[in-house]
Amino acid sequence: MDWHEDEEVRQNVLHLFCHRCMGIESTCGKYTTTVHEILPRSRGKIAYEFHNRVPLCLECHSKVHEMGISDEVIKQLQERRKAFLITIGRPDAD
Repeated sequence: MDWHEDEEVRQNVLHLFCHRCMGIESTCGKYTTTVHEILPRSRGKIAYEFHNRVPLCLECHSKVHEMGISDEVIKQLQERRKAFLITIGRPDAD
């Protein structure tokens, strides 16, 4: 994926999530322009796919990296992403 495609995916993720942070703390919801890969890039091409992206504010993004990319953190981000999509009536957007 070249950077133009990556930027398009990033913008689509931000638009779908209304630029709201889906961070570790369920009360966050801050406006953000940062998109995080749930599964790390070291896991291959899946990291760059739309369904593996979630918007995080800078504070939550830092917390995720401080906690480490454990299975627990991955599961938590995936669940937050899925719950938000169901809330807005877009469970198919995954």
